[in-house]
Amino acid sequence: MIIWIRNRKGWIGAVFFILAGIFALSFIIGGVGTGNNASLSDIFNNGGGGSGSTPGQPASITALKKTVKVKPNDAQAWSQLANAYASATRPADEADAWTHFVALKPGNFNGLQRLALAQAQMASNLSNQAQTYQQQASASSPGNDSTFTGGTLGSLSQDPVSQAQAAADSDQQTQALLKASVLAKKANTWWKKSAGTYGKIVVLPVFKTNDLAATIWLNYGSAAQSANDTKSAIKAYDAFLKLAPEDTNAPQVRSIVKQLKSTAPTSTTTTP
Repeated sequence: MIIWIRNRKGWIGAVFFILAGIFALSFIIGGVGTGNNASLSDIFNNGGGGSGSTPGQPASITALKKTVKVKPNDAQAWSQLANAYASATRPADEADAWTHFVALKPGNFNGLQRLALAQAQMASNLSNQAQTYQQQASASSPGNDSTFTGGTLGSLSQDPVSQAQAAADSDQQTQALLKASVLAKKANTWWKKSAGTYGKIVVLPVFKTNDLAATIWLNYGSAAQSANDTKSAIKAYDAFLKLAPEDTNAPQVRSIVKQLKSTAPTSTTTTP
């Protein structure tokens, strides 16, 4: 499926990012089946840094935003704000807060991990939106719509009402495809950000001895694949398979690596 889409031109290329994004988040949320898995909820709950207040409430976010404005170098305040955004399900804002946090603490493992996950969540949200518009475009296609009893535009040409409906649906389809393409491109940008963050995590001195190493390599591979960064995806997936060869995800990952390696010469993008 991946190879088929990569050989197409035009808007259909956006489908690759949509499908890859959905596939990637299934890994990122699902984690690794070896017992070392860290889901979004697990890491959010372990993120810490919060005060006694409920971080998801608007008042808490407002107060924390005032705090970081007055104290922009307060890493703990940025961490608390990021946690508040996470509780409020605002991944873009959460990623921004974690970006400030890791700028103050560039080698902080937890901060980088939370940033990568927030970026992946934002990418997945955009991918899902793109998929919705893609489905709308398919549903509004005159050739696929059951309301067009004639079956083709040509057979409807003698019916002014049906012809007008076909034109309207065609325009609706075009608009839906354009929106899907724009959203898919935005999703790809967020996947690149997530992959880039994972790239920083795996070179940390503390990473090699971390219990979540296998999960992080898997998530890194998923994000890189979704960003169409074949080289980094293969590297990450191979590292995952080395650490967790018996994991429940391993057979699927091996199949993906085989596909990626067969198309590797066509991809020159690498994650910095």
